[in-house]
Amino acid sequence: MKYAFNFLLIFLFCFALASCGGGDEAVQPTTDPVDADTGGDTGGDTGGDTGGDTGGDTGGDTGGDTGGDTGGDTGGDTGGDTGGDTGGDTDPNPQDGAISPIPKTFTYKMVIEEATGTWCGWCPMGTSMMDKYTAEYPNRVYGVAVHGGSPTEPMLNQALLDNLARGYNLSGFPGGLINRLPSPSSRDLFMHPEEWSEAIDKQLETSSTSVGIALETNINEADAIATVQAHVGFGKDVNTSIRYRVLIYLIEDGIVSPQQNYLSGDSRFQGGNYDKYYNAPAVIQDFVHNHVARRAFTALDGEEIGSENVGEFKKFKKTFQINLTRNDNLTDSYVVAVLLRYGSKPYVLNAQKVKLGETKDWD
Repeated sequence: MKYAFNFLLIFLFCFALASCGGGDEAVQPTTDPVDADTGGDTGGDTGGDTGGDTGGDTGGDTGGDTGGDTGGDTGGDTGGDTGGDTGGDTDPNPQDGAISPIPKTFTYKMVIEEATGTWCGWCPMGTSMMDKYTAEYPNRVYGVAVHGGSPTEPMLNQALLDNLARGYNLSGFPGGLINRLPSPSSRDLFMHPEEWSEAIDKQLETSSTSVGIALETNINEADAIATVQAHVGFGKDVNTSIRYRVLIYLIEDGIVSPQQNYLSGDSRFQGGNYDKYYNAPAVIQDFVHNHVARRAFTALDGEEIGSENVGEFKKFKKTFQINLTRNDNLTDSYVVAVLLRYGSKPYVLNAQKVKLGETKDWD
């Protein structure tokens, strides 16, 4: 009986010990790693095999079965196969503010650069021909009348005139360059106005080209500054082996100043293109001078366009400024930009015109 009672006490003691948790603490259940919120086979709330918020095809942002710390097998930290939130393809030929994407081709235009002066009695011949073609082809033929030849010339621009005279063999007034290309007949560069028609008509046969110009202009009257942002575009099949420069003129119309007129009463000029001046006096007191070259926004030889800007659907863009004076008539002022093929005798590849303060897109 004594032994039975002792055995019972031992049994009850062991039972009580077990009931009080006398062994190791129980391990609580852990979350299945396949279903965790930081990665798994089927993707959690921030990543997984099928992509997180910044990962690729197979990676989450904090890791998956095969992904890295911020991306998947093929995705980087900001994009995957098809681009992430900051990646993806960019348009190589976008709209640029008010300027359209670069077209494949541009309208071929030309510029008449005339050496003239109020003292020159034969110069109304050049005025007559320039007025004729700029009126007939206002979107294709532009005039630049460069005055000089006398220190008393009221619209003197001798530096520009000397630059043209040295480069293109000016032999007398009036003389004109037509895109700075030789006369079809005489092969002269500076041509007498009687040769202009043949040269202009020949060049008008070319309707399009692979290079063009767009212009944005602005007038800050408070600071007396005129600004031009020039866009030079290169379209389909552009020649990348040559050098390009852009020359930008400030032009003014409507300047009234007396003009010598040797055509007055001379029967050789009766009728035809010069009849207006045949019937005018020998000195025209209220002569209206248009297309007058005031200044250049660029160097007189133009602004160099780097080769890195030349290629199909590439563009050169640069802003130029000049200071205005109290003599500038802003109402009748405009910009003529000339794109040059640069060399020993640069010639004009295309041109563009816009009223000062306005914008002209590609055309």
